[in-house]
Amino acid sequence: RAKMWEIMMYALNNTSTNTYMVVVGYISYFLIGIVGLASVLAGSIVTIMRVWDGVTDPFVGMMVDKTNGKFGKNRPFMVIGNIILAASSFIMFHFTHKLPEGPARFIFFVVFCCVYYLGYTCQCVVTKSAQSCMTNDPKQRPMFASFDGVFNTILFTVLAIVVANIANKYADVGNYTSTQFFHEFWMMTAIMSAIFTVIAVISIAPKD
Repeated sequence: RAKMWEIMMYALNNTSTNTYMVVVGYISYFLIGIVGLASVLAGSIVTIMRVWDGVTDPFVGMMVDKTNGKFGKNRPFMVIGNIILAASSFIMFHFTHKLPEGPARFIFFVVFCCVYYLGYTCQCVVTKSAQSCMTNDPKQRPMFASFDGVFNTILFTVLAIVVANIANKYADVGNYTSTQFFHEFWMMTAIMSAIFTVIAVISIAPKD
C-alpha cells in the first residue's frame, strides 16, 4: 500500500506531460502564423506526430521493462522524458522560423517534433506502469485516476485563462502568432512541468 500523499503527488507526473500537451494544442498557430506553412500541411504534421507517438509507445514500454538501475525503473524515464520535452520544444519554438523559407523549415520541425514525442512517450508510459510499483492494493488504484482528474481539470481551466492573458499582452504583434507569445508560453510550461516532475519523482522514490 502507498501513503495518500504519495498517490496524490505521483498523479502530477501525468499533469506534467499534459502541460506540454496544452502547448501542442497551439502548434497550428505557430506553424501557420510564424513558420509560414499552409494550414493543410500544418494539420497533417499534427496528425502524423500522433501516429508516431503510438509507434514509440511499445518501444519505450519495452525499455522500461528492461530497466532496473540504482535510480529505479520508472524515475529515469520521468526525468529523461521531461528533459527531452523541454529541450526539443525550446528548439522547435525558437529556431524553426529562423531557418530559410522552404522545405528546410518543414524538415527541421518534423525531426524535432519526433524527438519531442519520444520524450512525451518516455514520461507518459510510466504514468501507468509505476502505479503497480506504488501499490498492489486494488482499492487504492482508483485514487490515481481521481487525483489525476482533479489536477488536470484545474490545469486546463487555469491555463486557458493564463494563455489568453499572455496572448492579450502581444495583441499589437499578433497575439497567438507572435514569437514573444510562444517564448513566454514555453517558459511557463517548462517551469511548471519540471516542478510537477520533481514532485512526482520524490513521491515514488521510496517504492521505485
